[in-house]
Amino acid sequence: MAFLGPSGTYTEEAALLYDPAAELRPFPNITAVGMAVASGETPQGVVPIENSIEGSVNFTLDLLLSEGSLLIRNEMVLPIEHYLMGKPGTRPESIEVIYSHPQALAQCREYLETRFPSAVRSASLSTAQAVGDAIASTVPAAAIAPRRSAELYSAEILDSGIQDVAANATRFVVLAKTDHPPTGNDKTSLFFTFDEDVPGQLTR
Repeated sequence: MAFLGPSGTYTEEAALLYDPAAELRPFPNITAVGMAVASGETPQGVVPIENSIEGSVNFTLDLLLSEGSLLIRNEMVLPIEHYLMGKPGTRPESIEVIYSHPQALAQCREYLETRFPSAVRSASLSTAQAVGDAIASTVPAAAIAPRRSAELYSAEILDSGIQDVAANATRFVVLAKTDHPPTGNDKTSLFFTFDEDVPGQLTR
């Protein structure tokens, strides 16, 4: 099963929730996950599609629009708890840079403004990669990432539950070239396009 990597991301957690026995293969971006499924390289792939704070994941929506062979076979909703972590021995008061994926940085905006108002926020390719960036930093740094990333990178957890809203969740979808058999309790996703791009189209 393909997933948006690297290992240690929330997408990997969602993939393990969906199928704990699957052989997981990380891919560097959402498009690469979709292409792996569309080409038959992997039968299924897991990507995020919506967050309760930040809204839709446009890369996934664009992928579903552009690659007609892909279908949403299943979904999982994963509660998101962000952790602040860094190199062992890092003192929170010394932190100058905080790395994470842009969505995670946005989901912890109030926390960062209150606790680390002078720290630079730096975007990483993923929450897991952010931990590697923080550990490799030449100045005192930290990362916002899932708990599993601390285990994979031998990082020290400095704080937990730092997201601004307690009920923060992300919806992940399983992409495949075949749909799930009907269960009687299914969802349908619809995409709209218009000839004109003007305000108020959806209300007309």
